[in-house]
Amino acid sequence: MTTLFKFRYIKISIITAVILLAAILFLPAAAFAAEPGSEESGTVTADSGISAIGSNDGGSESASETSDSTPGALAEDTSVSSSPGALADPASGPSSEAAAADFPAETPSGTENAEAAGIDAGSGAVPDAPVETPAAEGNSYTAEIEVIGPDPDGVAWIDKATDFKVTFTELSPDQLLGSAQLTIPGDFTLGAGALGAITASNGKLWTGGLVDHVLSLWAMDAASYLGQGESVSAIFTATPTAALDYVFETFAWTDAKIEGGVGVGTGSIVNHMAVGSSNPKIGGVYEPVANADALNNVRNNLGLNYRQTADIDLGVSPWNVGGGWVPIGTWDDPFTGKFDGAGYTISNLTIIWLYGWDQGLFGALAGAEVVNVTLEAVDIIGGDYTGALAGYAFDSEISNVHVTGVVSGDDNTGGLVGGAYNVEITGSSMDGTVTGSGYVGGLVGEAVGGTITGSSVTGTVTGSGYVGGLVGQSSDGATIYHSFTLGLVTGSANTGGLVGLQSGSGTIISDSYSRAEVRGASFV
Repeated sequence: MTTLFKFRYIKISIITAVILLAAILFLPAAAFAAEPGSEESGTVTADSGISAIGSNDGGSESASETSDSTPGALAEDTSVSSSPGALADPASGPSSEAAAADFPAETPSGTENAEAAGIDAGSGAVPDAPVETPAAEGNSYTAEIEVIGPDPDGVAWIDKATDFKVTFTELSPDQLLGSAQLTIPGDFTLGAGALGAITASNGKLWTGGLVDHVLSLWAMDAASYLGQGESVSAIFTATPTAALDYVFETFAWTDAKIEGGVGVGTGSIVNHMAVGSSNPKIGGVYEPVANADALNNVRNNLGLNYRQTADIDLGVSPWNVGGGWVPIGTWDDPFTGKFDGAGYTISNLTIIWLYGWDQGLFGALAGAEVVNVTLEAVDIIGGDYTGALAGYAFDSEISNVHVTGVVSGDDNTGGLVGGAYNVEITGSSMDGTVTGSGYVGGLVGEAVGGTITGSSVTGTVTGSGYVGGLVGQSSDGATIYHSFTLGLVTGSANTGGLVGLQSGSGTIISDSYSRAEVRGASFV
């Protein structure tokens, strides 16, 4: 599949030639086919003015300050909004349809089902996303779940007994909450005495039971039904056996089953979930990453959740010999899970693979989430799609990731990510040197769609064409907010302090600036 990308320009040229030939052959016939008196005409225009961005292609309109095109001038604060109908650059990366087909999403594991207190808890797998209860009159309850121990950071670890707290709250002034139920995923192992303390607001009396992964809670008498703003909580202990995200299915009733004036089970009159609320979800169960071996093993299960628990040095054998680090995930088999660096560092990442595609800590991300990662003193030499964090990223979220060091590649080279397609990047930075050929950016080589917010680059960025202090090329709705660059940006054509080339409709740069020195031959 990467071979197709390598020759995308050749393919585009061939397709263009075929289209032009077809137009020449069939244009006379089309003209004769038109109805008498009808007239068809079309005009395509494109703006190619010089602005603070290296080049603003596709008829986009630019606003705010513009840069001096004299070599060595400082690029200034630029705010750009693109007009609809602009022409997209033909080299804007893979289509989302094709990529989506290649990268199937992971889904959480199934859950067991049981009957508790005479109420059928339902059956089926745990939903792969929070399920919102359909709107109905009297919608009123919400449910939340949190990790309360033993980890002080509130993290649930695979194969570790964990204390969870579920809370049901009544919101409506016209409704009561008499009983409720939580289905615990089947991937959670429950031992004897798994159900702990049950407490309710204002001293109201509630009890409950835990049977076959179904936790049921109910008021002990009608006077203990919950009114607006009141809640009931229960603590239970379970051991997750898979490092995934989980959604917990819930039910609630306005009454409780009462016999002889004493509550003995869940009720029969449904209390619907409040409009806009959804079944509770924990932030994820994690596999710990405490050393280089554990980090390397991430490649063996690309769809799980991982959390770093210590600083990791990759500047030792075998990670820094030969070609150095082998990226986690490939174009055909990308990382699709979640990686949380938890503020620890990964230092001395070394890659020497001159013509290797998709080079970085991760080779490729798809539908992934990477947060709180610090890469110190990277030394990377790669080919197309090279970045310190990832060579290629699609439909992913990157937040609070910081890089220092040197990144060198060919086309689509970035200090953080080589090619980013519909990727959300927040609060991230690069401080160092980035060198490439075309589509070279201090943070991202090529950004198609997605957003970059609150991010920065300090250092030197060098390339031939489409070179930007932050992004080499941004297109097709890519937006940049509250970001800046400092240092030196050098290229030939389409070179800018923030963006080398901006193309396609909907691309925006807002509240961002460059204090970088910009040098180039044309469209600077």
